[in-house]
Amino acid sequence: LIPALKTIKYLKCVSFFKTKIGNVGIRNINDLLEGNQTLEELNIIETDLTDEGAVYLAEGLNKNNILKELKIGKNDIYDKGLITLK
Repeated sequence: LIPALKTIKYLKCVSFFKTKIGNVGIRNINDLLEGNQTLEELNIIETDLTDEGAVYLAEGLNKNNILKELKIGKNDIYDKGLITLK
């Protein structure tokens, strides 16, 4: 799915709400964040994300200055993951 999303030229919003993609899926989303220059909103609420996935997400976010809104609630992210995302 991520390779297909990367080809959409004007992608503004992606939602993985309640998809249970977990940390492996977040690793793939990291690739999307790195290569996309139009994505403004990402919804990853209730996706089984943990501190490990938060680290992958932070890596992608550090390479993306376009994203304006990140919805990340109802995941298993604690101190370690939150510190990484700051």
